[in-house]
Amino acid sequence: LVPETFAKVVPGLSREDVRRLLGRPGGSKAYPLKRQTAWEWKFVGDDHGTKVFYVAFDEANRVVATGVLDPALSSGH
Repeated sequence: LVPETFAKVVPGLSREDVRRLLGRPGGSKAYPLKRQTAWEWKFVGDDHGTKVFYVAFDEANRVVATGVLDPALSSGH
């Protein structure tokens, strides 16, 4: 997985489109209050650390947001 591929994931794409581009997600989280589900993929960033690319889907199973998280920053280490 590389940033160039992540850039192809844009709002409006279907879950099937995302699965075709990125393969099976490594994880999934439900956000009932937002009425969204997020899929996650781990990858190695430019700094050689593990990052997480996420894709948020709405109730119609369409992409509404994407982003990159750095687990090292959120773990308190």
